[in-house]
Amino acid sequence: MVFAVLCLTIFSVLSLMTTNSDLKLSSRAAKSIEDYYNAEYLAETKVLDIKDKLKGNGSPDLLLSSLDGVTVSRRGTSDTIFFIQSVDDKRDIHVTLLCSSDRKLSIVEWKLMQNDSWSPDAGIEVWLGN
Repeated sequence: MVFAVLCLTIFSVLSLMTTNSDLKLSSRAAKSIEDYYNAEYLAETKVLDIKDKLKGNGSPDLLLSSLDGVTVSRRGTSDTIFFIQSVDDKRDIHVTLLCSSDRKLSIVEWKLMQNDSWSPDAGIEVWLGN
């Protein structure tokens, strides 16, 4: 009888600990997804701002100079527009747009990238049998 109560108590504690860790993991995943979609929204808003600015007269680099973080480079008859939208302290969305001579935008690149630097392991000391 005592053994059965002890086993049930141990299993209930383990179940409670597992549920608690699942809750923490789910909360972190939900926060990460929410941050990503907020950054997506901000990036799409910036693309709309770029479209609106390009409706004016003048070169794209002058028209977009008032937008923070937007760089414009000339490539042949078209302009490449680039900006980074921060997701969180470890991830960014990198956006590259192509602006044709008739001011139509097309997305060249829209990708999520790690912004922290990765450094490989220097190596492992292997036992040589001595």
